[in-house]
Amino acid sequence: MPIDRDNSGTPEADLPALAHALDSPEPGQVRGTLASRLVPVVDSIRSLNSKFGIRPYRVFMVHSQWTGGEPGVGYENITSRIEITPTPRIKDMDAVNTIMRETGLTEEGDVEVDQISARFTEDDLTGRTPDLNDPNLPRTTGAAFDFYWEVVENRGQSPNAVIRRFNPRNVPGLSRDGFQWKITLIKQDYDRGRRGEVDRSAF
Repeated sequence: MPIDRDNSGTPEADLPALAHALDSPEPGQVRGTLASRLVPVVDSIRSLNSKFGIRPYRVFMVHSQWTGGEPGVGYENITSRIEITPTPRIKDMDAVNTIMRETGLTEEGDVEVDQISARFTEDDLTGRTPDLNDPNLPRTTGAAFDFYWEVVENRGQSPNAVIRRFNPRNVPGLSRDGFQWKITLIKQDYDRGRRGEVDRSAF
């Protein structure tokens, strides 16, 4: 019989070396876990994708405020535009289709974004923290505020790339063993123009 077992019928007694070893860490202890400590290392490795030029799309989280009191009314003022770095991976961009409507051509579809740094929080990715700090500060709860994601081809040449606007379709999922968040985005109408302006004819 192995020396670490006493055959008492109690699992913790049979494996004393593992007693409480598999318990989940308390909330205040999560940042001290190996998975959390490795996040900056994984981010550094993923940043090589951008340096090598193999991430074709840049991704931004955008907060704005509308002068008319609700999104789409009045003029839009961008209050925060934060790029997600290291650059995440966009999957199935070709799932966005061009659709003919009575008002003209528009785009519809979903894309999946993964390899989003685990240093972000769910509040960050869903727009509750425009400054990536305290989610308890009620800055974005007003009807005049809007939140969305923008995906832009990392072109680096003229003309400027199309700025496509998306909304989170689902709650983002965190994989600690994968050191990443992933989320599905749904295409939104009324993209900003190539120079960042809002097309007023769309409203």
